[in-house]
This record gives sequence, C-alpha cells and structure tokens, in this order.
Amino acid sequence: MVKRIRQNQYLYYLVSLSLLLSITALVFFIAQGKRIKLTEEKFEIEGTGIINIKSYPDGAKILLNGQPKNATNTTISGLTEGKYSLDIIKEGFITWSKQVPVFNGLVTPIDALLISKTPKIEPLTNVGINMSTIANNSASVVFGVQQSEKPGLYLIQIPINLPVNIFKTNADVLILDTATTKYSNATEITWAPDDSEILIKLSDETYYLISTNTLQSTTTQLVASTIPELILSWQNEVKVKREKFLERKMKEIDINEEIKQMMLDPKFNSHWSPDGDKFFYTAEDEKQVKYRVYNLEQPLTIGGERDYVAFKLDKTKPQPVNMQWYIDSQHLIVVYGSFAKDNLYPTGTLYLIHMDGSNFTEIYSGQMTSPLVLATPSGDKLIITAKFRSDTPDELYSISLR
Repeated sequence: MVKRIRQNQYLYYLVSLSLLLSITALVFFIAQGKRIKLTEEKFEIEGTGIINIKSYPDGAKILLNGQPKNATNTTISGLTEGKYSLDIIKEGFITWSKQVPVFNGLVTPIDALLISKTPKIEPLTNVGINMSTIANNSASVVFGVQQSEKPGLYLIQIPINLPVNIFKTNADVLILDTATTKYSNATEITWAPDDSEILIKLSDETYYLISTNTLQSTTTQLVASTIPELILSWQNEVKVKREKFLERKMKEIDINEEIKQMMLDPKFNSHWSPDGDKFFYTAEDEKQVKYRVYNLEQPLTIGGERDYVAFKLDKTKPQPVNMQWYIDSQHLIVVYGSFAKDNLYPTGTLYLIHMDGSNFTEIYSGQMTSPLVLATPSGDKLIITAKFRSDTPDELYSISLR
C-alpha cells in the first residue's frame, strides 16, 4: 500500500514537472515570436515577426493586408514571415501605403510621415527679398532686402519649438547697405563649413566675408584673387572630416571606390543627409536616370539595403531641378519646375519621398522662384521662395505638412 502511494506520488511529480516544462517552453517560444501551428497531420512551432508602427501625427488607423488593426503608435506581433500590405489612414491626411517585409524573430520598424491634404501656406516675410540661402546645418537663412527703409542682409534663426510665423518679427540685421556698398544686391552667398561666416559676391564682382554672429558681426572686403584659395580651404576642411568618417566606416563596410570619390567631391556636399549617414547620387544608362541612395548606417535597419535605387526616370521625361534631404534623414525633397530668371511666372512642384522610394507625395504645386527648400527643425513645415504677382518681389513662405 505504501509502495503504491509512493509510485503515485512519483508519477504525479513527473506529470507536474513535464507540464511545468511544457508551459515554460511554450512561454519561451511565444516570447521569441514563435507560434504553434496545428494541422491534422502534424504539430509545428513556426517563427513569427513583429511590425512596430509609428506615425507623425499619431492616432492613425492601420490596415494590414486590408484588415483593421490598432491605431498608431502600436506594435503588431505574431506575423509569419513575408511581405504585408500596410496602409496608415488619418482623416485630413494623404493615405500612407507600403509593402512591409516581416522576418522571423525580428522587429520591422515603420515611421510613417503623414502629409496634410490641404497644406496651409503662410508668408514669413513682407519686405521683398533679393535672394535667400540656407546654412549648412539648416538652422539659419540669410536673405537680401532691397525695398525697405533699412536695405541690407538679414538673418533668420529657425526656432525649434516655436511657431514658424515668429519669423515675421524675428529677422535680425546682419549688415545694412551703405552709400557705397549694396550688400542686399548679393548675387552669390556661400556659407563657411561651420556656418560662422558667409562669403558674398556683389554684382560689381567685389567680395565680402561677413560674420553671421548678429551680436558681433564683422565685415571684411576680400581681393578677388584670394577667393579660390578661401573656397578651397573650406572644401578641404569638409573633405578631411569626411575622409576620417569614411575611413572608420570602411572598417565595417566595403565602399565602392568610385562612390567613395563621389562622396568626397565638394560639389556633392549637399547630397549628404543631416545625420551624415546617407548619400544620394545619380547613375545613368542609355534610357534612364537612376536616383540612388547609399546608406552607411551600421547595422542597417531591418529590411534596409546598402545601395539602392530610390526612383528612376526615362531620359525623355522631365528630371528634378533639385533634390535635397528632409530634416529627418529618411526622406528626400524633390523639386520640378522652370526657374529661369527671365520667366515672369516661375512655377515649381514639390514632392516628398521616402528614401526607399515609397510614398512619392506631392506637397505643393504653384508659384516658386527658387528650387531651394528649407525644412524647419521640427519638420512640420517647408519654406520656399515665391511671388504671386509678376510686379512684386520674392518673399519667403511656409508650407505646413501637418
């Protein structure tokens, strides 16, 4: 009798231990993103992946393969490996859509930038500007004002957390015109690598070096023959930093020598993203122009590629007149248009595209007098130069994205 009780206790212990181990294993597999698949023929444990979805702004509806899910921001787990059709929908915004890859045991991050269907356009200046130029760090704009009681060069510091319309009262005098020198007539403005100075060229071929510190601004006239040496020194300063950066990257990444030389070429400095990890360039064949992105991030995000085509166009079609990075280093600003100086009604069309080529979204189409665009540090607005009458001077305008 005692022996039978001990046998039952031992059996109970074994069953309990087996059940505990089974539950532990099940919890472990679930935590690893796996799920159990039961069929009539077999019992399988298969891997699954996760999509982590964020949208700007958040609170958007999610459709995954046409099926509604939670609103952003959220995580969708237990997905078998493969590609999924993802749509992010919010009232008043253009629908964001993409084919999203899912991998076993991995999290695919999605950051969806939602664009307003009715972007608001507001004037930032009302004094008439001669030309405008953006600092290397995208934190300042310098422009010339001619039709004013105080003509000269003005500087705007881009606020990060303040409304953009503060610009209307926040343009600082950089330098005022004098009886002999019309700084507002600048035909070229070049920023120093650290944005501490600008080199301006006037219509009479004279050059001035001006400090961008509005509290202690200094101005020096330069001899034209010294300008190439100054420009070269600035270019070399940037090149040395890039060489050191690429040297570190090449310990982890095999970079094609032709692409490396392109990355170091001063004329392609503007092709680098704000975070310094991406570079766009073009490649052509007989029929097409391919707009490519080289991603130096290490490691790459899940599903990301090192070197790929963002978009391509037949050579018979109009090509962009300007491409530049959006402030988040994940999107490209693409501008089409006609900006010839003798065009009384210059127009442009402005697009925003994810660097992987998805969501090629039109932001604005209308009057534009320059293909250059500035994104505010918060990313909620783009700034363009435009005029809406042929007999009025250019002004700066903001376009709200959300």
